[in-house]
Amino acid sequence: VLSAYLQRGGKLLVLADPGEKHNLAPLLKTVGIEFSNTYVVSVGVQVEGMGPQAVVALDFEQNSEITKPFVSGNTFALFFLSAEMRKSPNAPADLQVMDILRTSPRSMSLAELSETAKRGEMRVYSLAATSKGKLKDKDGKPSEKEFAVVAFGDSDFATNKLSNQATNLNLMMNAIASLSGEADLISVRPKQPKATKLLLTSGSWLGVVSASILLPTMLMILGSVVWFRRRSA
Repeated sequence: VLSAYLQRGGKLLVLADPGEKHNLAPLLKTVGIEFSNTYVVSVGVQVEGMGPQAVVALDFEQNSEITKPFVSGNTFALFFLSAEMRKSPNAPADLQVMDILRTSPRSMSLAELSETAKRGEMRVYSLAATSKGKLKDKDGKPSEKEFAVVAFGDSDFATNKLSNQATNLNLMMNAIASLSGEADLISVRPKQPKATKLLLTSGSWLGVVSASILLPTMLMILGSVVWFRRRSA
């Protein structure tokens, strides 16, 4: 169904997690994108509290309208349990396939999440790729309309948990704007001011409540005493 949709010039956003049986790899291969069903982990750059499974993408492709607004080295995108999503070595020459988001060289892949898992080489990994062009039917005839695919090797970066991290939300919104043909909406959106939250322990909360009751009471008593003494003088 998805293949036929692309044949008709469809626009497809793919968020494919590793270790899941979604069977999207063969479909992506037809558009020149290779989904490697392995886990990309960071070795040199780690996010506090998230471990090596949190992968930081630092290199943004400047020839892609999706990632062009982001300057490499000044910001980052944060992924969790991501697979490699890159241009296939056998990508059709008539399709425009591009890696748009890359990790630092201090990254590697794991076949599975275990200490004994087979490790891939230490290198730069692509976490997102795009493809567009006209697919050919069984007779080799290209379709009339051009398709477009934006594929990420992770879905967690777009969830509520991580969407507020660095460029994650902007990255997702830019991908949607690009697929929908709304190029004027592609940008780095201003950050909304965050409300200041005061977190109190049960002891602190009790102290604040007690102070808010005792202090006014003491002031009222002290004021009454002073007023009574002056009146009696």
